[in-house]
Amino acid sequence: MIKKFFVSSMVVLTGALGLLSVMPSPQANAAACANDATGVAAFLSFPSWYRGLCDSSDPSKINLEGMEPGMIIITIAMNIIDIALRAAAIIAVGFVIYGGFRYLISQGEPDKTKNALDTILKAVIGLAICMISAVVVSFLAGRLSS
Repeated sequence: MIKKFFVSSMVVLTGALGLLSVMPSPQANAAACANDATGVAAFLSFPSWYRGLCDSSDPSKINLEGMEPGMIIITIAMNIIDIALRAAAIIAVGFVIYGGFRYLISQGEPDKTKNALDTILKAVIGLAICMISAVVVSFLAGRLSS
């Protein structure tokens, strides 16, 4: 009983901390162009859809002069995909928390416990896929924009 409570408490706590760590930072979006110019990005925050389209002389403005239309579309598409993957990761963390609550209230019933653990396992797998995909998309976006 104590072991089950401890395990489920750790799952819920880890999920809650994970959810808090991926929440968007308002300062990061407000200074997205400045971050592009300096190369500094906020850790675990949503990127702006216009990341990579900023003017190098004035980082507070978007400048599309000299850029090919195809490259603009690819840059915006990569940014939108990156945002969607990060949102999916937040949803996966929510499912880890949901599975933890289901595990907590299963009261030792084998079917409910198995379903809760399956939910947690599938959410963790989905979270890993989202994180790996977000890294790949960010890498490709960085390579294409330079």
